[in-house]
Amino acid sequence: MPRSSLASSGSACMRRNGSPTMAAAATAAVQPSSNNARSSRGDNVPAGPSRCSGAATAHGRRRRVDETCGSTKKDFVKSTLMAASLVLFTLLAFWAWTPDQSRSLLESRYLGAPADMVSLAGLQMQMQLHVRDSGPRDAPAIVLIHGFGGSLQTWDAWPQGLAGKHRVVRFDLPGSGLSPPDPTGDYTDARSITLVLTLMDQLGLARASIVGHSIGGRIAWTLAAKHPDRVDKLVLVSPDGFASPGFEYGKAPEVPAVLGLMRYVLPKVLLRMNLAPAYADPARVSDEVLDRYSDLVRAPERARRCWTACVRPCWSTRVRCSR
Repeated sequence: MPRSSLASSGSACMRRNGSPTMAAAATAAVQPSSNNARSSRGDNVPAGPSRCSGAATAHGRRRRVDETCGSTKKDFVKSTLMAASLVLFTLLAFWAWTPDQSRSLLESRYLGAPADMVSLAGLQMQMQLHVRDSGPRDAPAIVLIHGFGGSLQTWDAWPQGLAGKHRVVRFDLPGSGLSPPDPTGDYTDARSITLVLTLMDQLGLARASIVGHSIGGRIAWTLAAKHPDRVDKLVLVSPDGFASPGFEYGKAPEVPAVLGLMRYVLPKVLLRMNLAPAYADPARVSDEVLDRYSDLVRAPERARRCWTACVRPCWSTRVRCSR
């Protein structure tokens, strides 16, 4: 009998007898179990729990593969960033590194004549100064003293207007410009005044008008106060020497240790930032002026050593600086 007929008979029987048990039995007789159906078709499909176990194993493998790939990607990105940082640091160090200039190169640019290197007589230790002496020898003399970090080139424009009627003497303080460091290691005002008077004696100047800028101004007015017989007139340009609010005069300021890096790293952009405030018109810090400062501060074992190791004595009148 066809399955449809059996099903109809089962349904009819249930309607007639009102017994759900008989209907269920008839339905069970007609529809084989799912397992028997699979067996009759020859399907070897694993049971439910076995299939789930295989799926979980595959998922775990995929997860481990994903974690391994993710870890490898992170390591690659980290290595790439480290390599890029190293390259960037190397390029930055190469850009910022400012080695000393050779003495011969500096003299070719800034030494007017070999005779401008003057050996001072009468000192316990031999001392040389870079000196420019222009104008009539018998004219009233003017001595120009530059400031901290400067050089005799600070006064380049002054002789042009004064040398016609005056004898103009300008020089590099020890450890600045082309003047070597002081062999005594003494950068006090008293030592600087001794050097100025010795230079005046050697040039035959009994008296002179003294012009000083910044620290040179402090040296100038101290010289005038202690040796008024050697000074005709005194001109001070933004002089150092008076205590600023919050600072104690005669006491060396706290200088950050990082300034010691100036011996090795002094890019021009940083140098320009430090020079600009010293000029009423920052535009006067031309490329030529900037190049000159950059060159002379890099004199071998000289100017930069005074800038770093002797920066405190430059603000203090009581401290000595070792070479």
